[in-house]
Amino acid sequence: MSLDMSGHISGTFQSTPASRTNRTGGQYVDGQWVEGAPTVTAHVVNIQPATAREIDFLQSAGERVIDVRRVYVNDSTLYTFGEADTWTFDGVDGVFKTVSIDDRPWRTYTKLMVSRLDDGS
Repeated sequence: MSLDMSGHISGTFQSTPASRTNRTGGQYVDGQWVEGAPTVTAHVVNIQPATAREIDFLQSAGERVIDVRRVYVNDSTLYTFGEADTWTFDGVDGVFKTVSIDDRPWRTYTKLMVSRLDDGS
């Protein structure tokens, strides 16, 4: 008899589609930096709330904490993520920036800390 967790997993921990935007390259044009073209890739992620300890760590580092979450990228290809990446998640308002990346070769996922970008309001 095998273990079946069906019906025991909260909806909070279900995977959802996400889009990662990465700007590669860039150059100076007439003394002004011009960003490279954005590349958008689709991923399947699991979004979880950050712990109080993680939020406290970010605040002590000088980050303006608006909405911090832990994201587990289920279909990650190791070492393809960067801290300049931005994320959008299905069912979640706003654009999130990458704060930290935990990408270990013996795992089948990548753990990210993301923070929602301030829209100025």
